[in-house]
Amino acid sequence: MIRKIKSLRTGYVILLVSLIVVGCKQPAKVKEPVVNAAGQTATVEVGIFNAVQLKDELVETIRTGPKPKEMMEFLSQSGVAYMPQLTVPLGNVEKYMTSVDLTLANGMYRFDTYYAKVFNRQDVVVQTFDVFEKLATKQGQEAELAEFKLIQDKVKANVNNKDSLDAIITDAINTYGGQITQGLSGEKSGFYGLMYVGLNIEGMYILTQSALMASDKKMLIDFIGKQKERVEINYMVLELLSANEEVAPVFEKMKPVLAVFQNNPQFTEKELKEVATLIADLRKNIVK
Repeated sequence: MIRKIKSLRTGYVILLVSLIVVGCKQPAKVKEPVVNAAGQTATVEVGIFNAVQLKDELVETIRTGPKPKEMMEFLSQSGVAYMPQLTVPLGNVEKYMTSVDLTLANGMYRFDTYYAKVFNRQDVVVQTFDVFEKLATKQGQEAELAEFKLIQDKVKANVNNKDSLDAIITDAINTYGGQITQGLSGEKSGFYGLMYVGLNIEGMYILTQSALMASDKKMLIDFIGKQKERVEINYMVLELLSANEEVAPVFEKMKPVLAVFQNNPQFTEKELKEVATLIADLRKNIVK
């Protein structure tokens, strides 16, 4: 895997130049007006990432690399408590107005859904289904919108049946994962790549903040110290999409996060605090 990451880096200059050329040949973006509950108006740029395809090797690296659910499963087994205050506020979904904001938020809300599920907070998961329906509507993701509506209908029909509801939620989460895996290979690979970044930023944020608050940090610090490959892959996705002026600041803030992992093969509480601060700063510029 490390060799694969290094080989990808060798072709980056050529690839980034080609992406800029492709970007110059993009058809005019279609802008749709959006009005939120506060009466604020903005536009969502439809298809903003469609012209930027993730490199096949990078798609394969994402597929074979660390999965967001590994962080979720580790958290549930580490002895830390579920902390809803660390998650993205559900009521703020209408504050995301641009395509980049919506896509990153989509990924973050997905991790928060996984996080709630492993801590048996089905009540929170059910609430996020409304959020995903709103996000899919805003972004014109018609296939996903149809899936979310089917899930909503099943939830409403089984809301008082704990076992059935748990099975529906598990199936829905598998569906979310399948959407990203399939989407990475399609014409909207840039869109799904950015959603994958949102998932991982949220996962690393909850993981590092949980570690800071834990009384026994050793197991958490050891796990976080092994996330270099995850950070590298997300860095590469952001690098490929950074020609977009909204993605560029996120990419710039990912650079020092990667540097900590590259410069510190062994993690201690010092490195934990450093990474936690950097990721919190990165996330603060995304979450509304």
